[in-house]
Amino acid sequence: GFQIIDQESLKKAGDILLKMTNANGVLITRGSEGMALFEKNGDITQIPAFNKREVFDVTGAGDTVVATISLALAGGLTMKDAINLANLAASIVIRRFGTSTTSLEEMKQALLTEFI
Repeated sequence: GFQIIDQESLKKAGDILLKMTNANGVLITRGSEGMALFEKNGDITQIPAFNKREVFDVTGAGDTVVATISLALAGGLTMKDAINLANLAASIVIRRFGTSTTSLEEMKQALLTEFI
C-alpha cells in the first residue's frame, strides 16, 4: 500500500511482510538498488546490485534469484550467503538479451575476475 522511497519505508515494508507472513526471512529485491533481507531475529542485510553497467535485459532475473536462493538453501547455505549468490547469478543473466541461465562455472569465473 505504499512505495519504497527511502530506508525508512524499506524497513517498514520488511517489518510488515515479516509480520504478515510469519516467515523466518523476507527478501525485497530493489532492482538497481540491490536486495534487502529482513530476518525474524531482527537482522537486516542489504547488498548492492553487483552489475549496474551492463544491463541488457532483466527478463527472468527474478526467477534466477528465486532458483539460486532455493538451491543454495537446500545445499545448506545461510540465507545471507544464498542472497549473495543469487545477486551474482542475476548480475550474469541480465547481461544477455532474453531469458537466460547461468552455471556454477560461470559464477565462479565472475567471482574470480570481477570481485577479486
